[in-house]
Amino acid sequence: MNLQQISPCFDPPYESPLEEEFAWNIVKYLRNDVTFEKQVEVDTICGRFRIDFVCRGTMRIGFECDGQEYHDKCRDEWRDAMILGDDQLDVIFRLRGQDLHYHMTDCLYLLSRWEPSIFSGRGHGNLAQLASPRAKLSPIESNMLLLQTEPMTRMLNQAAVPFLCLRRETRHLLRNRRAYEFARKSGGGNLDGLIQKWQAELCSKIVVVDEILNSEDRTPQ
Repeated sequence: MNLQQISPCFDPPYESPLEEEFAWNIVKYLRNDVTFEKQVEVDTICGRFRIDFVCRGTMRIGFECDGQEYHDKCRDEWRDAMILGDDQLDVIFRLRGQDLHYHMTDCLYLLSRWEPSIFSGRGHGNLAQLASPRAKLSPIESNMLLLQTEPMTRMLNQAAVPFLCLRRETRHLLRNRRAYEFARKSGGGNLDGLIQKWQAELCSKIVVVDEILNSEDRTPQ
């Protein structure tokens, strides 16, 4: 049976194969009474941004599928902080393309543990059966989850990089609060210009601290 016939959530075409793959998989596990929208535009004090997917139930949850074209982590963090600070969403998840491609089920299982209210009872049960042992044993208390490579990979002296990395952004995270407060005090405006201003102020503070430390080093004992 065509999934589109039984679920209003799946709505191709999508902007990339990665987004289509994510949508095709996640809607199979969502509750019937939540909505799943694509390419949702939101207005903030730093302009209008577009979010890959937004799921609306008891919470407003955004999903960003970061493919190979994903480069600027800093800018995305500031962008998310503006969206969350202006109360456009409650949560934003960032999912790497390689994780969605190779570990889709584990990603969805971990999302279902973080945000159980948007997944159906059957969805929870199916994901719990399909998820890997590492995903099932992973803690989800923090805003970032890193699952490391297999022990055999480390024994072979290969790079011990995370095989799966999920980020959960909320307005309550300290860096998001600070970024939004800085933007509000600066009057909003262009996001790139705002980031440059923040970096310039940060550099000036570092210079002052260095000068203080250097003067203390030159003080006769």
